[in-house]
Amino acid sequence: METPAQVKQRLVNTLTSQLTALLPGVQINDRTTKQAGITIRPGQDNGPGQSYHASVRLTTSPGSGTFDALSAPRSESPTASPTGPVTDRPQPPTTCEQFWAGSQTAPAHPDDRQCTVSVGPEGQIVLAAIDKLDTQAVRYEVVVLWAHSYVDVTLENYFEGWVNEGDPPNQTFLPTPQLTLTQLATLAENPALGV
Repeated sequence: METPAQVKQRLVNTLTSQLTALLPGVQINDRTTKQAGITIRPGQDNGPGQSYHASVRLTTSPGSGTFDALSAPRSESPTASPTGPVTDRPQPPTTCEQFWAGSQTAPAHPDDRQCTVSVGPEGQIVLAAIDKLDTQAVRYEVVVLWAHSYVDVTLENYFEGWVNEGDPPNQTFLPTPQLTLTQLATLAENPALGV
């Protein structure tokens, strides 16, 4: 059985190799420390097992975007209360309806989002979504549900500049996220990203 340190190292190695293969020449910086590379931190508590989270800035020739990855054990999803439906998104969502529960874009931009559900070759459920947060901001998100764990990755076409680091203080936007939704899904489906 892996120790938490070994899991973190496996996740760093897997994410680094996949991102550099998909984005040749990419510069990867941790969003908290601003240091080069990926740092894995404890994620939100999703039950008895440990969850892991990474948040990085991806810089390519067109500019910078934001990439987040969460790897966590699956636990029971919230259920509707006696007085009404679930209002927060279950972690993890298992349907597109659950995916959008509590979304900041619902119902403001219902036509600027899409979600598909498919089943992968090993029986994993894959939710892939595009969410247009406003006229410029676009988020791609993929949730892969394995039997006992899940992976949730997001890629956004914007990055909020680091003050005093030479970046504009406001968000800058790329035309689209740096990977296609299909590429992001392929990355997320790597079994080495599970816990």
